[in-house]
Amino acid sequence: MIRRATAEDIPRIVAMGRRHHGMSAKNVAYDGDSMAATVAKLIAAPGGECLVSGHGSIAGVITPQFFNAQTVVALEVWWHSFDGTGLALLDALEAWAREGGAVELCITTLEAHRPKGATRVLTRRGFVPSHRVFTKEL
Repeated sequence: MIRRATAEDIPRIVAMGRRHHGMSAKNVAYDGDSMAATVAKLIAAPGGECLVSGHGSIAGVITPQFFNAQTVVALEVWWHSFDGTGLALLDALEAWAREGGAVELCITTLEAHRPKGATRVLTRRGFVPSHRVFTKEL
């Protein structure tokens, strides 16, 4: 069952985030307190959403495009699922974004964790590549 997260879900979401971070190959340490604060903000924010399943979570924000404030988009903040509900979570976030007036939902994937599989799943669901993110450690 997919539902909106509550404050009681924060510790579980933080734990899932820690597990997901371990798959990311990032050299930046995971800070559970920062994650907990972010989850709390998204739960409370009018333009934010955090959804949970048994062992999954997805979150997003709705925001105007920086180059056209009349165009609203939704940005996924995180998406992790360890219980097979990943696509149901995505469907629920997409419905939330549509209801919120977003004309586009942007999803990011981890290059370190099955990028070809994620690309296949997302393109089958109507997503198209539109941005490429590069990072550099400083």
